[in-house]
Amino acid sequence: MKKILMVLLVIAVSLSCAFAGGDKESSAKKTVTAALITNPKGTSVFINEGIAGFESACAKWGIKGTVVECKDTSEYESNARAAANEGYDLILGASWEAGSIISELAEIYDDISFGIIDTMVDSPKVKCVNYYEAEGAYLIGVIAALTVDGASHNYGSINVSQSASSFKWRYGFAQGVLSLDPKAKFTFNYVNGYSEVALANELARQQYEKGCLFINSCAAGGDTGTFQAALDKKFYTAGQDVDLTRK
Repeated sequence: MKKILMVLLVIAVSLSCAFAGGDKESSAKKTVTAALITNPKGTSVFINEGIAGFESACAKWGIKGTVVECKDTSEYESNARAAANEGYDLILGASWEAGSIISELAEIYDDISFGIIDTMVDSPKVKCVNYYEAEGAYLIGVIAALTVDGASHNYGSINVSQSASSFKWRYGFAQGVLSLDPKAKFTFNYVNGYSEVALANELARQQYEKGCLFINSCAAGGDTGTFQAALDKKFYTAGQDVDLTRK
């Protein structure tokens, strides 16, 4: 839900200046067009939420929206350029991979509003929405330490990768745990993908066998694998993006 609200926010802010200085009557009659440049639907829960939020906003405000899926970073550039050439009123990038091209296009197309989600770019012409993942992860760490309550000083974490974005989750979680359990030790494993359910499940089981009673899952679509392992082995866990306890 957080991702949906953020997409709505970006669209609302961008549209507020899309027709700045124009005649209100003519602006009201114009059908606004918007393109969401994103990874393919199904890549991760994050992407699914972003697409759902975009489509919801378009339906709510009568915007003619188009979801443009990109298989890799190179397609972000080519698809964003194509959208700009087609004259969309609003172009949104739904990943850090779109940062460079969105910034470049914003300097060229003054009549198009640009936004990007999940990263920050150094351009006053781009509306950016980013998250303080480390703060949320810190709270999860505090909850983990309170939940385990000294029964074990071993904590686990299943992560997408060793990237900078993943580091914010790892660092925040570890610092939250250490604030209450200074003897804590951590095992971090990486699935190196956004939909690695089976691997996340296996790694979580391995961490449990090493004595981890709380295993934080930051594996995107792989979180369902960690949750299933938690159900089977009876350890504690937490996920991200959406509530998976109802799945």
